[in-house]
Amino acid sequence: MALERARRLGMGAFEERGQLITEFLSFAGRVQRLHDSDPQNHPHGTDLARWLSLYRSEIDDVLRHQRELTDRMTAPGVTSERLTQWIEDSRQVLSTAGNDW
Repeated sequence: MALERARRLGMGAFEERGQLITEFLSFAGRVQRLHDSDPQNHPHGTDLARWLSLYRSEIDDVLRHQRELTDRMTAPGVTSERLTQWIEDSRQVLSTAGNDW
């Protein structure tokens, strides 16, 4: 979806990849903030703890992709297609979290 939107806007490959990186890092940052939150000190602590437990594998995948994208050795190999998939995956993980967390 994100890749198609970038292409419709007439972006070149460089701009398209930059847009995808920005979008993914935004989602990944939200996942990371929730992951790093202490449920005992969070207003929705019980729900957050349950979410962290139920979606541990998916959360770990998003954070692993984030590290891969920010690592200067592996980042150049991340294609627009992979970024698009990562965006969809991170969006899916966040859709299971509370909107007001």
